[in-house]
Parts: sequence; structure tokens; C-alpha cells
Amino acid sequence: MAREPSRRVPSGPSLPDMADTPRYWFNIRTGQVQTDDDKGQGKNLMGPYPTAKEAARALISAAERTRRLDEEERLRREESE
Repeated sequence: MAREPSRRVPSGPSLPDMADTPRYWFNIRTGQVQTDDDKGQGKNLMGPYPTAKEAARALISAAERTRRLDEEERLRREESE
């Protein structure tokens, strides 16, 4: 049996240590941006987000994404008719 050459996975830039990277969450119950250190229960959180500013826009971003996906679905349905 012929042996296959080994496959090397190319190495890229190293990822930052996740423990050193702050993460931000939006708490839908309180309306507050929180960090890993002070976040509430998972069922009330949206995220994580890389910045507090992005976390603060969580509901807006979700609404925009929903509208965009709804429009894409509507267009697909029209094309299939």
C-alpha cells in the first residue's frame, strides 16, 4: 500500500489569547452593556461583541439583520414562483 504524503496545515498569524481579549455583552433585561466580569444570566445576553459600542447596538444590529434576511427570503420566493 502506498503511503500518502503528510498534509501540513499552513500556519497563520497567531490568535490573541482569548483570556486577554475583553468581550462585551448586551443584557436585554437591563439594557446594559456588560463584560465577562459582570455579565448577567446567559439567557438575557446577546453577544459576545468585540467592543462595547457594538454591544450597545445589539438590538439594532439584530433588527437590521432580520430585515435583510426577510428581504432575501422574499426575493427567493418571488424568483421561485
